[in-house]
Amino acid sequence: EKYYNDGFSVFYGSNFFVKFRYIINNIREKSPILYLNSFFDPTNSIFLVIYCYFFNRGLNIVLAPRGEFSEQALSLKYFKKLLYIKFFKLLLPGINIKFQASSFHEQIDIYNALGNSVHVCIASDIPTDFSTLYPVTKSFIFNNENLRLVSVCRISKIKNICFIIKLLSSFNKYNIVYNIYGEVDDQDYFKYLLGLCKELPECIQVNFFGAIEHHSLPDVFKSHDFSILSSLSENFGHVVFESLSAGTPVLVNNNTPWRDYNVKSIINLPLESDAWIDAFDFIVSLEEESYLSIREDALSFVRNYLETSGVINSYKELF
Repeated sequence: EKYYNDGFSVFYGSNFFVKFRYIINNIREKSPILYLNSFFDPTNSIFLVIYCYFFNRGLNIVLAPRGEFSEQALSLKYFKKLLYIKFFKLLLPGINIKFQASSFHEQIDIYNALGNSVHVCIASDIPTDFSTLYPVTKSFIFNNENLRLVSVCRISKIKNICFIIKLLSSFNKYNIVYNIYGEVDDQDYFKYLLGLCKELPECIQVNFFGAIEHHSLPDVFKSHDFSILSSLSENFGHVVFESLSAGTPVLVNNNTPWRDYNVKSIINLPLESDAWIDAFDFIVSLEEESYLSIREDALSFVRNYLETSGVINSYKELF
């Protein structure tokens, strides 16, 4: 499928061979910058890198690993990934490739995996430019006895949803609703999560809603008290910014770039049960006025980030 969006040609290829042929034809005809959105994906990265090595070594390639080189991400299917890394290093002298890191931390991960000789530029994800942020008003009702939590993520092991559900099983004195939005990537893992939910106390309710349209995200976040990102690995954690833009504070695993911000609305936590239990205890102890102050902090952070991050200049340097 091919169509035009704001003057740009867009092509979606559901069939691998059709998509691969279309990309190769464009490489031959236009010699563009080839932007790859993964390091380990066979169809969207590996085959294209191999093609460029043998047939178009001069092509400019920009590759965004999206957190795939973090220690936690590499630990999944480790030996397969290690084998490809060794193979890629053999190709490296014959291709013109630059890596995009979303943070200094990811830059270090890339160097650790591929060596210090690779070219790495730091350019964090470009967040949606919210020209109108949701104001925090007294009409927002916060009831710490009926806590509303949300995660927006794919249903896969790397997103570590099981960690939160297991934690919730120990809470039998709070009424908590935990809503999860995202497509199922791993059916076996999804079945495992459903099994965990059956063991929860009656006061804990977990709901899976499937994928959601992007334009609906602000309303989803706004209708919850806190959002949660407990992934084993994230290169940026775009949903953190989305949540903050709706005024919803975030509990986030401290392996993302958001660990570098010391603000009330971003609660960075190690993946340790005690730390998250303490965080939940803190949440339910909040008075409404204190909670509304945290929501205001989220919006203030977003405004400041959009004004001072310099993300556009970093992309000019990348490309």
